[in-house]
Amino acid sequence: MSFNDDEPIVASQDVSAKKSTAILAGKTKVTIIKKTTAPLEESEFKVMLELTAAGSGSDRTGVDLVTVLDVSGSMEGEKLEKMKIAMLFMIKKLSPIDRLSVVTFNGVSHRLCPLQQITENSQREIENLVNALIADGGTNISAGLQTGLKVLNDRRLTSWRAVGIMLMSDGQQNEDGDATQVLVGNVPVYTFGFGADHDPRVLNAIANHSMGGTFSHVSNQNNLSIAFSQCLAGLLTMAVQDLKLTVTKVESTIVKVSAGNYPQSRDDLSLALWYFIWLSIQQRGTQGHSGPSSPCASSP
Repeated sequence: MSFNDDEPIVASQDVSAKKSTAILAGKTKVTIIKKTTAPLEESEFKVMLELTAAGSGSDRTGVDLVTVLDVSGSMEGEKLEKMKIAMLFMIKKLSPIDRLSVVTFNGVSHRLCPLQQITENSQREIENLVNALIADGGTNISAGLQTGLKVLNDRRLTSWRAVGIMLMSDGQQNEDGDATQVLVGNVPVYTFGFGADHDPRVLNAIANHSMGGTFSHVSNQNNLSIAFSQCLAGLLTMAVQDLKLTVTKVESTIVKVSAGNYPQSRDDLSLALWYFIWLSIQQRGTQGHSGPSSPCASSP
């Protein structure tokens, strides 16, 4: 079955290719957060590089988001109710330039709706789907994740659109394979663990195997709101994709880089990495120089 029935964005609310190109070609600001001066003796300290869009934050590309929801028997009760609350919260945060698809899984997976533009009508339709969910059966996380990926991979409209999968589950997989071994490519998978008995190993591994994915434990109402707000804030403020940051060392040695699960590569002179990073610098005793100079950000 092909999922190439994604709904186009209506013309009056479309973000044109010309406009998106202007955003993607815009400058990106790099902020270096470090000590003002370095000691004369050799020492090791941390420097953080923060990348932010230098242009207007009001313009962004649309997001194609797939929610993959666990409706297996182990989700019955409070877990399922919290997941419904999270979904209803998230739907209200999306705008008409965004599209959403809902996938559920227990022993098997089902796509409840294709990628569709978020309007007042589609919001109500998706809310009705969510409110009607019931928990039953086994837990085949692999099937749900693979269906979510297929929804994104089969799209017709892809230009300039960010993508993401939100996987909500207790992680207690018990049918058909290990979801941590599913190849997700460049799609970020954000996993959310529901219930005190959720399996963080599985959900954390799924997120870490994706580029930019994160794992959050939603133990209570406050935690739930914070976790989903932070995740959506990143998705809905995205202005640039495939951004590459190159850091060249000067009078220092880059000892360690913490870049989450974004890919990185290095040679003797420079380091290429993605998005937010922490650098652990070995200073060689040159006063006033406290880290790599002239970091440049470029879009390949």
